[in-house]
Amino acid sequence: MQSVRHSNYRGEVASYRLCQIIGCNVVIPPNRELRIHEDDFLDLYGIRSLNQTSGYSANFGALIWFEDDDGERWIHGTLKEWIPGFTEFPIEYTDVWEPLVNNWISAERLGEMTFEEAIRGFQGRERGRFSRIVDRREDTTAFDLAHQISDLHVFDFLINNWDRYSGQYWGVNCQWVGGGFISIDNGASFQDSDWGSWTTTRVRMERVRRFSRDTLDSIRWMDTDAAFAILFPENANHTDEWDRWLGFMERRQMFLDYVDELIAEYGEDRVVIFP
Repeated sequence: MQSVRHSNYRGEVASYRLCQIIGCNVVIPPNRELRIHEDDFLDLYGIRSLNQTSGYSANFGALIWFEDDDGERWIHGTLKEWIPGFTEFPIEYTDVWEPLVNNWISAERLGEMTFEEAIRGFQGRERGRFSRIVDRREDTTAFDLAHQISDLHVFDFLINNWDRYSGQYWGVNCQWVGGGFISIDNGASFQDSDWGSWTTTRVRMERVRRFSRDTLDSIRWMDTDAAFAILFPENANHTDEWDRWLGFMERRQMFLDYVDELIAEYGEDRVVIFP
């Protein structure tokens, strides 16, 4: 837990749980809340105090500590599993993948494409990582890739994760291994209404005009009362999360309205093409 508003461990956990609810077709390693004693925290970092001036530890001043009844200090956060061997997928090259998820090419042609053909636009580009991505494709097809990219952008809009795209280190927050995307950094999600514009993630989501039936149905028919308690279980340290939830609910409706508008214009068979 930190005072900087782009690092929200409760949002990290809620993102993992939401992915389980809607079957987001992206691998998010299991997350669970935990607390770490200050002494253990210092031991894990190999430092004597929190007063650091170099590297990432220079940000330790933003950590929020809680004292228990005995005066012991604890930091609250999330414990997540680590997935090794991934490479970066430069999602910032939108011209490479956008034709896969809009109506520029037919669904039939998409089904005929090879995976290598689908990402050929990365080849020869700085930070394109074409061969690394192919090496980790397993049996993923171009159709599978398009399905994942569609779900990835829907998911990012729902949680308002603007941090997927990097303005400097392309692909750094869009990892790829085992033939699929993994999402290991969702701490910039589920902001309160005083911070975090939805414009960026909405513009990205609206590059997509093809969606998954399962994902769409799970979002449309979600038991929202039950989902709130699952994503944001009651916690005395966090009393502002209803506001975060209302933002999610508004984005959910905006997504459903967007898809319904596309279906009305193009027909369901051209919009809902993924399982």
